[in-house]
Amino acid sequence: FPYTTLFRSDSVTRHVWSERSLTASLSSSGTLVTVECSHARAMQLTWAGISSVSAAPEYPDRVCLSVHVTSEHWLFDEVIAAAGDMKIISPGCFVCAFVRYARNLLAETIDTPQA
Repeated sequence: FPYTTLFRSDSVTRHVWSERSLTASLSSSGTLVTVECSHARAMQLTWAGISSVSAAPEYPDRVCLSVHVTSEHWLFDEVIAAAGDMKIISPGCFVCAFVRYARNLLAETIDTPQA
């Protein structure tokens, strides 16, 4: 290579390494999203980003989960996999993005020739 990099002892800044749990990482860098699902489904979830669970205001057999999310598509796939038993409550931009995501999936499915 025509370029040579010279490292000197004063060209590096040392940082203290600290281990963070997945939950801590999600809570510091993720977006807080509220989803609603049945109590039974909530009991089966093993999501590291869940920060709180509360009763759904209008439905006694459902709960609201506050979840720190770093991947919209991961959450959207989880909602779709719940087959109608889960919905995104807030923030509104996630609700709108989910609707676009689901419509695009549906359009891809309809446009794909069946074997």
